[in-house]
Amino acid sequence: MTEPRQKIFHTTFITRNYLAKYLVIVLAAVSLCVSAGVLHANESNDLIVVTNKDVSMASIDDNEIRRLFLGQSRRLPNGDVAALAAYSPLRAFFNSRILGRSDTDVARIWSKLKFSGKQSPPRTFDTIDDLVEYVKSTPNALAYLPSTYRRDEVRIMAYIPGDTPSLR
Repeated sequence: MTEPRQKIFHTTFITRNYLAKYLVIVLAAVSLCVSAGVLHANESNDLIVVTNKDVSMASIDDNEIRRLFLGQSRRLPNGDVAALAAYSPLRAFFNSRILGRSDTDVARIWSKLKFSGKQSPPRTFDTIDDLVEYVKSTPNALAYLPSTYRRDEVRIMAYIPGDTPSLR
């Protein structure tokens, strides 16, 4: 009678032991994947500010970028009215790190400007290709993109590292 019980216990123990080892391996693999994903995400948080190739200005500084994307200024450093564009997947990062505001704060600012008739908010794009096409075909367009996206179709005006400290 004790022999079958010991056999069941032994089989159960072996099964649990294998499950435990399997679980450890799976957790380790998931951990590695997550770590790799986080590292990749941090790399892609570096931004470039791009403009139409026909814009006649050499560069734009961080303060001017903030003023434009917070609606405090409508004009590029060369005096032309800017046509702002935003890349939706990076908007939260851009708003918090570069502008020093939450998405809600930025939306509130642009709502006030829009409904007062002073200025329209940046045009938002969900894909990089659509955004680049807009910048390429729109005079005085200014937008931000991941720094990994470099094309000859647009002109890079500024580089913003992903580890830029938040302004708040």
